[in-house]
Amino acid sequence: MLDRTQRPWIAAAVEPVGLKFDDKGGELTLKTTLKNSGPTPAVDILSGTLLLLKTAQQPYRGACANYGVGGGVGPMLSTGETLERTATTSLPRGDFGQNFPALVAICIKYRFAGSSQTGETGYLFSLVRHDPPRPDLYFIDSKSGTLSPPELALMPIASYQD
Repeated sequence: MLDRTQRPWIAAAVEPVGLKFDDKGGELTLKTTLKNSGPTPAVDILSGTLLLLKTAQQPYRGACANYGVGGGVGPMLSTGETLERTATTSLPRGDFGQNFPALVAICIKYRFAGSSQTGETGYLFSLVRHDPPRPDLYFIDSKSGTLSPPELALMPIASYQD
């Protein structure tokens, strides 16, 4: 069993790329940069984005626990290495109507090299709109169109590492 100083630690930097709406639904594209800051390589790294339809009280950690059940084959990161991924997640219009999810969870699971032990990292963000002429406006209107940075932003709410 590896102690906290000997294991891999995967963290992420997350940036919004774009949000698109049409009659069919909404698509959120994020760029995630994963980094291993631990001394041991991490293998079978799975990273995914979940759109949460409920409030910040929804247990995003529970939602992440269900992500990647059964494991999988993913990349490996040695100490100090990074991996950049851009991915799009979508929801049909029928699932959100006029209120696109305002919460985004990033879930990362990985295995310690040479071991069956696993680690998990999770982040919870609020998806917001920045409108310089109206700095108090954070609401995202889910009518047809696109939104990209700097108008589209992620505000950190919570995170964990196990």
